[in-house]
Amino acid sequence: MIDQERIKFLQAIDWHLNYNFYPASMGFLFDAVVEAIDNCNNGEPDKLVTMPNAQQEPSAHIVDVLRLEDMITIDYEY
Repeated sequence: MIDQERIKFLQAIDWHLNYNFYPASMGFLFDAVVEAIDNCNNGEPDKLVTMPNAQQEPSAHIVDVLRLEDMITIDYEY
């Protein structure tokens, strides 16, 4: 069964990364961003995510830097 909420969630992330940053699109970060948001929503904001450049960053840092706090459904401390 197709999860319509998940599809909308993924589309919102894609749109945010491609259209809310100037001068360049951040769409290449999509997979890492989805992983970071999922980690934060699962109560693991400190879990490391491997970025496209092979550098690892804490999930909460990625969410904060890319202004994705509104995608987090639970409260946590940085």
